[in-house]
Amino acid sequence: MSKKCLVIFCFIMLAACDGKTPPKEDIYPWQITLLADGKTRVFGIVINETSVSEAARSLGSGFKIALFENEDHSLSLEAFIQDVTLGGLSAKVVLAIASDESEKTQFKERAKKREPLGNGVIRYVLSLEDHQLAASKVVNAISYLPYVSLSEEMILSRFGEPAKRIKVSEHKVHFLYPETGLDLLLDKEGKELLQYVEPKEFNRLLLPLERAVTPDTQS
Repeated sequence: MSKKCLVIFCFIMLAACDGKTPPKEDIYPWQITLLADGKTRVFGIVINETSVSEAARSLGSGFKIALFENEDHSLSLEAFIQDVTLGGLSAKVVLAIASDESEKTQFKERAKKREPLGNGVIRYVLSLEDHQLAASKVVNAISYLPYVSLSEEMILSRFGEPAKRIKVSEHKVHFLYPETGLDLLLDKEGKELLQYVEPKEFNRLLLPLERAVTPDTQS
């Protein structure tokens, strides 16, 4: 058995057997609950409703928050959780934090430290007070980076057939599920990435992809 196949086999076995207890809601990345008000819940986090600190409790881990300035000078506020293990599956999780431009600019001005990352991006370490304030704000997107590799067969089995697929390179294909707000990137030579947003905000993920490439397949 190849190393890739062995990893996929272990992923399937872990997903099927969460110890000796039956699966629970909000444990696995494919357990996305569509709520009555149109929001979605995944990993116990309701996007655009659950705060960062509440989300960290649901994920059972601590977190760090930082402000990032991109090459185009736009600012993004994010919380990082390096090791999350739910249902036997481990991943890194990044929580995008809802904050207006004025507030993010103030966070930048009060930052304790400025750290150029070498790729045109600058990371700002928040003051203690601003870190606490940011932790009280709601999560408006989730990025889930599993430490094991996925296969197309696994994706289709667990998540179902996507509404659309967009191929961005020879080895990278996005599986798009707008009804649940999920963009799943399958990377045959790297790590997979699952991005969750509120379904009504799915264009945040879709439009940049459609501007960059032509859809590979669409249903």
